[in-house]
Amino acid sequence: MSFRKGIEVKNIKFVAALALSVAAVPAFAGQYNSKPIAAESDTIRYFKGVASITRETPTALITITPLENDNGRPAFAILYENREEKPINFGLENISVTTNGMAVPVLTKKQLAQKAANAAMWAQFGAALVAGVANADYGSTTTSGWVGRSYVNVETNSYNSNNWAARQDMKEMNAEIQAATEARLADAAQNVIDITTIDPGNGYGGKIILDKPKSKIWPAPITVTINGEAFQFTMTK
Repeated sequence: MSFRKGIEVKNIKFVAALALSVAAVPAFAGQYNSKPIAAESDTIRYFKGVASITRETPTALITITPLENDNGRPAFAILYENREEKPINFGLENISVTTNGMAVPVLTKKQLAQKAANAAMWAQFGAALVAGVANADYGSTTTSGWVGRSYVNVETNSYNSNNWAARQDMKEMNAEIQAATEARLADAAQNVIDITTIDPGNGYGGKIILDKPKSKIWPAPITVTINGEAFQFTMTK
């Protein structure tokens, strides 16, 4: 993606976020698919089929791009260049999302961490259930009766060889769950927008992850508002 002549990008964070938004992730793979609706003052540009909206105002240059779903939740990349004559603070506090007049929560890093922990807990619970069923295959039975003139109790142990394999599978599943959780936390820490001071002429960008929209009408209109500038999308699922 290129910018209009005369726009100078001085902040390497802005460049890195730009690469994230248009090159790293396909836009329409997942449960929720978003397509931009350009206003008269907007420019839509495509990179390998991914559409981005760019809007230039007296105080900012803003680009927003739909991203691949993040664990079943809609996500967008946002790039913001400060055109004011003074530094500004930019973060999730400057962004809101609505659909059909209802607010769609923009998840903070703390909320994303909690959701990742909950998902891991339920996944591990499922793995434990599998192991519990396998462990039920191990047990013992006691048989009593007369042998000659003696009355004896004979205990017989039963063991299913699949039991050991199931426990090993559970260990592997728990390791995979832990690795996936750590990857989600690292992604949020590195890429999710957090409050940042942007000097004049510099830019900052990252991604936002939404909670699942509760619209009863699909396709649903989605409005992403950034510092008072409203961007329109149509979302399907």
